[in-house]
Amino acid sequence: GGEAIKMFKNAEPEALRSKLSKLQEDLKLKRIEKDAFDSQALELLSGLKNLGEVLTADELSISQAVGGGVSGFTKTSDIHVGAAAEGGLLAAAASDLSAAK
Repeated sequence: GGEAIKMFKNAEPEALRSKLSKLQEDLKLKRIEKDAFDSQALELLSGLKNLGEVLTADELSISQAVGGGVSGFTKTSDIHVGAAAEGGLLAAAASDLSAAK
């Protein structure tokens, strides 16, 4: 809980990522329960997202695996996409809209 919050305030993406990989290791070695992993991993991932970090493919797959029903965290619109990809998505959406008229 509080430990991750402190890291968010200090805005240290690397610290969040290393904590996440340690969590994954703990889960593999069964040092923590799956639900404890899920909540902590989501907290770390949303911290990264709030810092404007682009989630790696690995992080996205964790967020989709653990975030299934958690307050829309994994809705694709919430996932930070690189600016270039975002522009492409908006252009595609715009052309779909004009085609629909």
